[in-house]
Amino acid sequence: MADNGSASELLERHKDILSTASFDQNKVKRFPKPLESPNGIPAGSRIVVLRAGGIGDHIMLIPALAGLKEALSDSDIELWLAVQEDMFPIFEHQPFINRLLPLPLPMDALMEADFFVDFSEPIQRSDFNTQHPIDYYINFLGIKSSRVNRKAPRIYLNMSDKSRIVRLLNVIKKENNHRPLILIQWLASVRIRTFPPEKLTFLTHRFKEAVFVAAHHHTQALQSSSDIEKARLRVIDVSHHIRNLTDFMTAVSMIDGVISTDSAAYHVAASFDKPSIALFGSIPSNLRTCYYPKVRPIDADYSGHTCCSPCDRHKGICPEAQLFGTYYSPCLMSISESVMYEKFQKMMED
Repeated sequence: MADNGSASELLERHKDILSTASFDQNKVKRFPKPLESPNGIPAGSRIVVLRAGGIGDHIMLIPALAGLKEALSDSDIELWLAVQEDMFPIFEHQPFINRLLPLPLPMDALMEADFFVDFSEPIQRSDFNTQHPIDYYINFLGIKSSRVNRKAPRIYLNMSDKSRIVRLLNVIKKENNHRPLILIQWLASVRIRTFPPEKLTFLTHRFKEAVFVAAHHHTQALQSSSDIEKARLRVIDVSHHIRNLTDFMTAVSMIDGVISTDSAAYHVAASFDKPSIALFGSIPSNLRTCYYPKVRPIDADYSGHTCCSPCDRHKGICPEAQLFGTYYSPCLMSISESVMYEKFQKMMED
């Protein structure tokens, strides 16, 4: 069983071989009930939460799940989480998760639970865009947002000195006299949030007291390398070493600061209490960073022919980019060097 969001995408992508099957869950014996509130859950119950999505989506879910576990009246109530297997490293060492399950979730595993929560539904509702996702998730679980004291997510890694990423970054630090390592991340999972790399060239050349490192996923390594060459970025590219999420999170945990477009990097940095600069165009930064005290956001201030920033588009192609025939969204292209310079200088001073 997949969450509703993943199922819809699969059905749309494979119309020729997949079809919709539905049933009345109320007529299925012992089918888990939808969770409406953490109050009154019987002792010994098992709650399974289904959530698909990107790295940032899952990181912002952490405080809500921790809040749910705390709100449950009985410590014997188990909290299970079903996510894509490549997202497991975010939750493997979280103390409030009793069991991690893969999505799609086998029906027999679902039937072992007493209650379920499907987090694919909120993103289809208009009010999702009016709140920080952390608050939205907390409210969706039937918990008052004000009762969750810790809304800054934390990730825990079981780090080993034998890790190839640890060894690699330690060598880079040693060869560069232990100057600050700054992770620079311009590629995003969607084009509308990808930042023009040439707009970062001046930072990498002006701040020679820092060592800039690119660590995109290995599937983006060729693109990363090409961008660095074309933009003449002064960057050490380790992208071909980033094979999975654990590699990426390990890299972020070892650096001193982050410059990132609206992508996973600043979420991971915030989870390790690392300072970062995050560049926003289509989505307002206050809906993503208000619980990340060490993030310095920069919002585009753009008004064009078809739209103005922020336009609240999460995916798809920017209509303004289509109009002008540009690969990157004009709102991100409009962010000035002076603003980035000021924010970066302050981050380095701190």
